[in-house]
Amino acid sequence: METTPEQQLATVWALSSPIASTAPNLPRQGPQSRQRTPVAQQSKFRKGVGKGAGKAMPYAKRTREQEEEEELWMDSELDEATIRRTLRTLIGAAARHEQQLTSLEADRSYVLFLETGNHGMINMLIQASQAWHQQYEAGTVTTTLRATLWGVLLLEWQARLTKIEQDTQALQTAETANWILRTPLQWVYTEWNAEQKKALPSSKDNLSHEQTKQAVANLLRNTAKDAKCIGSKADVVVMLLTLTIHQHAAEVYRDLDLLANNCAGKVIGLRLRKERVNKTSLAKELEKLQL
Repeated sequence: METTPEQQLATVWALSSPIASTAPNLPRQGPQSRQRTPVAQQSKFRKGVGKGAGKAMPYAKRTREQEEEEELWMDSELDEATIRRTLRTLIGAAARHEQQLTSLEADRSYVLFLETGNHGMINMLIQASQAWHQQYEAGTVTTTLRATLWGVLLLEWQARLTKIEQDTQALQTAETANWILRTPLQWVYTEWNAEQKKALPSSKDNLSHEQTKQAVANLLRNTAKDAKCIGSKADVVVMLLTLTIHQHAAEVYRDLDLLANNCAGKVIGLRLRKERVNKTSLAKELEKLQL
């Protein structure tokens, strides 16, 4: 019997998480039929389309402007200063274009720092990877490994957020660490302090516990079904999450922005932040050429 990606993900997570039995199950969905819209075929080519050049015209005609332009470049001799100025302009334009592409990439990328301690997700992700390989060899799973690991992380995050509501000891630990505030439950945002070299509470308003759970649930629904997320690139393991263009982009960006730099990720040993804009090696080489 064919299973949905959600059911496959739940199976892998159940084999790797010790609290899987206490967490809410993923909604079951029936297989969705996909129909291709027939593409209308043209009965015949339009005039001039699909035809060869013909015997009378083996090469394209050259305009008088093209010939005059070539003659001008052939007759003129550019001095060294003009050539350098032209190259400097071209290099500057290429460097600016490279920086714009880098900024665009950073705008849609998020960095995940996963702690390697016992409370973190590394050991569980290793077990999930082993479970996925077994399921894949048995032919019972069709989702990609990277999408499965991302989904397992979200499922565990969702389960621990639910568990902490009743776990007095865990709640006390989080409160002592200044991750969470009670009455009502709110998760604290932090920002990196370069001088003290640690994350400190920021001036951003806290994120309510209910908003946190909803954001994680939304990410699970919108991103853990297939390979919409492109995976990975100590004390921490660093992973890069890059979003592609897809139907739920606005919702995914919103939920990731809510969870970025928030202490709610501490329940799974996670710190999430947006990618920073850094100069690429190509941009640095172009800058050297401008000197």
